[in-house]
Amino acid sequence: MNTLHKNQGFIRIAIIVIIIVLALSYLGIDLKSFIESDRTQSNLSYVWDGVLWVWDTIINPVWSRYIYPVWSYFWGFIGPTLENFGEGSLNPFSDKNSISPLEVEF
Repeated sequence: MNTLHKNQGFIRIAIIVIIIVLALSYLGIDLKSFIESDRTQSNLSYVWDGVLWVWDTIINPVWSRYIYPVWSYFWGFIGPTLENFGEGSLNPFSDKNSISPLEVEF
């Protein structure tokens, strides 16, 4: 069900993009010449430089100094437990575990 919902979102976005391109074509706007123009290239370069600045000065230092150390500390405890879950040591439905089922006598 969840995969179906994601696929519907992707299909909607694709349809919206196609409609926008068709509308721009109907209005006589040439996307190729617009994207290749010097002004557009300059604007895209400016925006990309801003994205790189935000990444280098905000996101990467915050991740490296604060988030990653805490994440790796807790993952040291949680990771091995999750890795063994599918192997059967903690999986209650596996034949490999040493857990005996609850026996009820009447």
